Amino acid sequence: MSQNTFHTLWAIDPFSEDQSALKITDTVLRALNKRGALTVQPAYVLGPSQLNLSMEFASDWVQMLKPAALQALQSVLKKVKFSDVKPPLVLTHTLPSLRDATKTLLQYASKHKMDLAVVSTQNRKGVPHFFLGSFAENTLHASHIPLLAVHPKIKAPKKLTHEILFATDLSAEGESALHEVLRIAKHFRFELHLYHQSTSLLDPILQSAAQLLGGNWMPLQSQFSDSQNAAEKRLKDWAELSRKAGVKAHFTLDTKPGPIANNLKRIAAKRGSFALAVASSKSSVSSAILGSLSLQVIKSATRPVFVIRPKT
Repeated sequence: MSQNTFHTLWAIDPFSEDQSALKITDTVLRALNKRGALTVQPAYVLGPSQLNLSMEFASDWVQMLKPAALQALQSVLKKVKFSDVKPPLVLTHTLPSLRDATKTLLQYASKHKMDLAVVSTQNRKGVPHFFLGSFAENTLHASHIPLLAVHPKIKAPKKLTHEILFATDLSAEGESALHEVLRIAKHFRFELHLYHQSTSLLDPILQSAAQLLGGNWMPLQSQFSDSQNAAEKRLKDWAELSRKAGVKAHFTLDTKPGPIANNLKRIAAKRGSFALAVASSKSSVSSAILGSLSLQVIKSATRPVFVIRPKT
């Protein structure tokens, strides 16, 4: 991993009928490159999952079709304006599963010490469904390096803003992810805005209980206030940690109810954030929750989304 250049692996599906994601991702990468050195290695993962082949003939057919896949990849890359694009690669695998396709991509990323992987969350119609959510979701859950998810319908900033909006639950895993977000923010000279939603799901129940019990529900309300105070203190500590790392930071403690993904979308639009950042999870207990949140954010975001896997 170079301290001066971010090495990026860009997963592209050259057979998609709709290449709008290619154009948007190219715009995002060029915007990033203006703020910090970036190299891009485009790659397509070819295997039985994409060709609907049985195991008996998979290996032979994959190798036969590899040149055609490379030619298709080279053709779509002619539309890319990013300057420092490496010669494209077709990575092959022989097991009929998206998990194996994801493994192939991430093994390459690990071997070549990539700093970032970029995937499209575009839905691809038709039988050979690959770089839809299923591939992106597999990569999201398995990636050991930061992932940049780009939806083809995101609103590419007309004017580059200088902020990453990082949604966090303020957990230990969230703090681990924070250090990786800071590395990204520092390299690309972004400011960081920390976001934490702290709302009481018991409020409607407590209001009803107050009427029945004559308003005797202060202990629970007090506990919630204490929780908010603790969250605010932690946000201040993280903002100070960010500043010491050389990244200007601010924070929002959101007490408004509602889905986090929708609130993030609202705040990102209001602040003009360049990108969002969320943490994925490695633990079996929290992976379903954080993974689900990450997917909700990615699918609803009007900005690119950095997905960070906390280190253990």
